[in-house]
Amino acid sequence: MPLRSVRRFPTLLSQLCVVFKLAKFAPIIIGSYLGKDLDLTKEQEVDSVRGSFFFIHQRVLRALGGLDERYFIWFEEVDYCRRAKAYGFSVRHVPSIVAHDSIGQSFKQRRLFWKQQQMSRSMIRYFETWHPWWQPLLLRLAWLPILVNAWWVDHFVSRNKV
Repeated sequence: MPLRSVRRFPTLLSQLCVVFKLAKFAPIIIGSYLGKDLDLTKEQEVDSVRGSFFFIHQRVLRALGGLDERYFIWFEEVDYCRRAKAYGFSVRHVPSIVAHDSIGQSFKQRRLFWKQQQMSRSMIRYFETWHPWWQPLLLRLAWLPILVNAWWVDHFVSRNKV
């Protein structure tokens, strides 16, 4: 099964569902965000594409420059696609282009807290850039218990496993 390579732009509700892992219990909650209604066999304009593999036209690079280096990982491609659309460019899903993605193999080596911390930083940065001031504030509050739990798991639970 091919990896879904498109997403709609994140909303506060969709990202709170991601933070609290609600999609695992009720996937329909973030179906729109994940583009579940899109026919990925057809070329079409979309909000954003996965950053693991995407082409950037030379004209877009000249206008926007490269990816925003303030994002270490996660959300850098969403930010770029949003900037491209704001400049009047289109973002397209092209199903005839196929790439292999090892899907997180390098991150298996990282501890849970580090991964959660990077994800929260990028998500909050994106919301600081594109959403009203109160939304990143809510996300900071939402992430706090998740980060505390991840730290706890890394420092006490994971160390006690054989």
